Amino acid sequence: MNGRSEWGWMPPSDEGIWRHGAAWMRPFAASAPWLTLALVLALAALAGGRFAVAPGITFDLPSAAVQEADTAGLVALVLPLARESGGGEETFVFFDDARFAISDPASADSFRRSLEERIAADKSGVLQLLADRRIPSGDLMGITEIARKAGVRRVQIAEKRD
Repeated sequence: MNGRSEWGWMPPSDEGIWRHGAAWMRPFAASAPWLTLALVLALAALAGGRFAVAPGITFDLPSAAVQEADTAGLVALVLPLARESGGGEETFVFFDDARFAISDPASADSFRRSLEERIAADKSGVLQLLADRRIPSGDLMGITEIARKAGVRRVQIAEKRD
């Protein structure tokens, strides 16, 4: 039968793909898929939860209900107002009988200094923001960052609906 079956097929062989290449590489080639899987899982474990879609501020929410919150010693009103040059609205903070534009760095720095002066005298460390619902969340995060730099311990945000 000259080594072939009656249908003309090759006889079974244990060599398969191992007939070619160096013998010392066979264990590495056989383990490559498993090593790749282990590396992918290790990378997923190391990088899991470390990537964010966008930077932001982490808020620790109190376990108590809102009515049990700290009494705010300082209150700021946050409203959107039409820009003087036209073209949409701009976020303003009304605090301590003054108006601060958050988009203007000099005005934001003045707001921070005013907060620092008042927080030193207040000692409660709590700022309550009465914010209009049309205020973008990015502006609220910017205001809380300014408050943090000024020494405010806690920021309470309340929504002004009308």
